[in-house]
Amino acid sequence: MAAHVQLWTRIRLKQTQRGGDTDDLNTEKRRIAIVLVVHNNSQKEKKMREHKFIITGYIFFTTFAFFCCQNNPVESIKKYPPDNSGKVTINQGVWGNVWFWEGDFMPSSSNSSNGTIKPVIRDIYIYEATTYEMVDHSGLLGAFYRSINSDLVAKIKSDDSGFFQYELQPGTYSFFVWEDSLYYANLLDENGYILPAVIKPDSVTKRQIDITYKACF
Repeated sequence: MAAHVQLWTRIRLKQTQRGGDTDDLNTEKRRIAIVLVVHNNSQKEKKMREHKFIITGYIFFTTFAFFCCQNNPVESIKKYPPDNSGKVTINQGVWGNVWFWEGDFMPSSSNSSNGTIKPVIRDIYIYEATTYEMVDHSGLLGAFYRSINSDLVAKIKSDDSGFFQYELQPGTYSFFVWEDSLYYANLLDENGYILPAVIKPDSVTKRQIDITYKACF
C-alpha cells in the first residue's frame, strides 16, 4: 500500500510540475500530504487492532484454566492448603501464597479428585508493573519468560508453607516465580499487567501465585 501511495505521489507531482502553475503545485502537495497522513493513520490503527487482538487472546488462554473451574462441582473436592493469613506481620506491602497445581481438575472427569494443590518454596521476583510487551517469551507456554525488561524491585522466597510477605511502597508491581530456569506468571489484568498487585498506603495486599502448567482444567 505504501509503495502505491509513493508512486501515485510522484506521478501527480510530475503532472502538476509540467503544468507550471505554482498555486496548482502547492494545492497538489497539500492534497498529497493529506493522503499520506490518512494512510499513516490507517496503518497505525491496523497495528493497534492487531496488538489488542494478541493481548485479548493471551488474557483469555492464560486465565481460562483458572477461572473456568470456579463455582463448579469440582470446587467441593479441591483440597486447598492453609491460607496463611495469620502469618502476616507487616503493615504495608504484599503477602501471599505460592501453590503448585498438578493433576486432573476437569469437572467432567472421573479423575478430577486426583488433582493436588501443594504449597511450594520458590524464588519470587518482584518487578515494577510489567506488561506483555516488556518480557522476552520463552517459546513454550505463554506463561514462561526468558527475561523481564522492567526494573527489579526485590527477590524473595516463599517458605515451606508457600507463604511470603514483603514491605513495598505504594504502587503497582508484577510478580514472577523462578520455575525450571525460566520466569513464570500466568495471569494478565485488564490493563495488560502481568500478575500484578496494587499496594496502597498503610495496607497489605494479597497476591496469590498459582503455578498451574502441570494441571488439567
